[in-house]
Amino acid sequence: MTASSTAFFSHINVRRNDQQFNLDIYGLTREATGQFYEDLNAFASQLEDGSEVTLSDGTKVDTQSVAGMTVFQVHMNFQQANLELVNNVFTFIRNFEQKLDNMLSG
Repeated sequence: MTASSTAFFSHINVRRNDQQFNLDIYGLTREATGQFYEDLNAFASQLEDGSEVTLSDGTKVDTQSVAGMTVFQVHMNFQQANLELVNNVFTFIRNFEQKLDNMLSG
């Protein structure tokens, strides 16, 4: 996420490119997972052609150079860490909301 965001339990107000919208933790998890696999798919499909790969952040990577492969590796490490963080937050919030629900109903 870029720019500003304010979290309240499982709902997040996100501001991107002068547009503001609400995104819940489920949508955020889906978006992070999609970005990760879109980058892997773009890399795999364009690797055979020997052309440049355009990553989800707009970076163009030359698959035939060591520098390009290093940039791709660092980008995917970041994407994987981001995905892991989002999944952990998702799990925490889901468990927290279940506990709250159990406390209120019990």
